[in-house]
Amino acid sequence: MQVYYEPISPQESERRNLRSDARYIGHMMLALEGAMFLLGILLQFIVRIFSLDEQSFLVVYAGVYAAGM
Repeated sequence: MQVYYEPISPQESERRNLRSDARYIGHMMLALEGAMFLLGILLQFIVRIFSLDEQSFLVVYAGVYAAGM
């Protein structure tokens, strides 16, 4: 008995490509959010270790944020 496969329609092919792209973008957004979270924790440790004042904290935070973006 032979098994016949139907060709994939262009709409189904496009739907699969969009789903794949959306999954990739979602994973990258989660990775970025996780990286920013970890950088924030690292920033808190840096501030506590070096006992930075409020202005220095904001400068360091701005640098970490810019690096994350």
